[in-house]
Amino acid sequence: MATKINPPKYNSAKSYELYKQELLAWKEITELAKEKRGVAIALTLPEEDKSKIREKVFDQIKLDDLKKETGLETLIAFLDKHLAKDDLADSLTKFEEFEDYRRSETQSIVDNIGVFDANYRRIEKKGMKLPPEILAFKLLRRANITKEETMIVLTGLNYNVTETLYDQAKQSLKSLQF
Repeated sequence: MATKINPPKYNSAKSYELYKQELLAWKEITELAKEKRGVAIALTLPEEDKSKIREKVFDQIKLDDLKKETGLETLIAFLDKHLAKDDLADSLTKFEEFEDYRRSETQSIVDNIGVFDANYRRIEKKGMKLPPEILAFKLLRRANITKEETMIVLTGLNYNVTETLYDQAKQSLKSLQF
């Protein structure tokens, strides 16, 4: 029995990059005929978005082009042109989010590690990779913990195994009770 998976919905609260990844994933699993995919996705675009993307799609792309087997690719290329950030600007934004992130007083250590790690994975996807030692020390500095707590965390690290130092720092930091 076939399972119907609804296509992802775009909204300006979600990054275009994430929406595009969801769209490409949907394309891989949908059973919708190829010649219907472009139109189907165009119809899911929001009518009340400040970018007016749905209006632009239907004004600037011929319906016959959306109805082709390549209609979805045509639509994605159009969306890339109108919604995607410049790659360099996007890289800078993600790097600044990573660099400026700090744990708030009310945030748990586990949540902090999750956000820090997610921010790092975003810059890593952009080709910016930090050595595990640097990553471990950045995590500790941004955890907003006392010098004494930092020393406790450091005692849980094995400096002879530098390739796992970041994972060790996450584990040692989680062992602190807040």
